[in-house]
This record gives sequence, structure tokens and C-alpha cells, in this order.
Amino acid sequence: MRARCRSSGEDYNLVTQNVKESFDVELLESFCSLRLRKDVADVTEGQLIAEIKALLAKVKNDDLPDIKALFDKELVMDLAETDVDARILAYFQKFKQVVLEHGLEDVFSGDDGEKEKCKRLVSCLAPPVLKADVKPAVGWTDKAAAKSMQKLYTLVYDKAVAHERHFQQNERQRMMAKVKDKFRFDQVRPSWNGCSTAEEAGAW
Repeated sequence: MRARCRSSGEDYNLVTQNVKESFDVELLESFCSLRLRKDVADVTEGQLIAEIKALLAKVKNDDLPDIKALFDKELVMDLAETDVDARILAYFQKFKQVVLEHGLEDVFSGDDGEKEKCKRLVSCLAPPVLKADVKPAVGWTDKAAAKSMQKLYTLVYDKAVAHERHFQQNERQRMMAKVKDKFRFDQVRPSWNGCSTAEEAGAW
């Protein structure tokens, strides 16, 4: 408004109305008396604005959804995604999407909000083995990740990569063990006069 007045040459005081004048007289008296416990004449514009903002914030906070239940329902790791990079990135992007869709930016603002973000991200991690690995790390060995989404992302990603590498290694070992068992069976399988089974040998 001030910028518009500067460009148009209008008087800011003439084209704007102060907060007190925008109130119904009786409502203003009641508001000042009951909420600020002051006479109207003793209340400044700044005090009125601050109290109104506090009131609006309280109404908004009282109308907030159950944060834990909301994220438990909507923040789900896509375990069908086999690419670790894509899976972890999508998980963190989904968190931001839930925050925006439900108008929770103010709830997660500031240092306390950043900690709450990390708390919710860890709480909804999957699979359980990854969550069980990340949770104590955040609490003890990598505490910085408990209050920084960027550091938490790095921690979760590194843990997920390690888990995937371990899983693939176990799979290779399992497959090699199956091949060895089959080879060993083929080597020790008895032969009856060139027949592959005892029944065939008897028939011969």
C-alpha cells in the first residue's frame, strides 16, 4: 500500500484506515476491556494488531489435525521402488507435499519445527530394519541429524544404501550356495550301469 501511494502520489493516511477505526465501537471496547484489560484510549495500534494475530494463530492451531496420525497415514515409503536414490528422495519429497497440502508450514517453522520434521520423518521410516538403524543413530551417534532435514536425508540415504548392499550380498551368497549344492548333488549322485535312477537300472 505504501509503495502504491508513493507511485501514485496519494496520501497514505487518507487512503488507509487504522485498526481502531475498522472496529465496531462496542466490539472494540469489549475487546480492549476483556482481552487487553485496558481502556480503548490506552491501547495502541501495535497492541491491537499483536493481539489479533495471537488470536488468529490460536484459532488455527486449535484446528490442526492430529499430526502423528496424519503422517502415519500419508507419509509412506514406496518399498516397491528398487532404486535407493529414487526411493529416499521420493520419501522426503512426500513429506514436504503433505506439509503443503495441509497448510502446516507454520507448524514446522523455526528450529523447533525443524526438529519436529526430523522426528516425523524418522517415525514413518520403512522398512522396520532401516528405522531401527536410523533411530538410535539420530539419538546417539549423529545427533545433528535430529535437527536438520539435510543431515537426516544424508544419514537415511547412507543407511539405506548400506542395507541394500548387504541385502544384495546375501542374495548372491544364497544363489551361490544353491548352485554349489546342486553341483555337489550331481557329483555324488550314484549311477547304476549308466542309468540315472535305481528304477531304470532294475528295468534294464
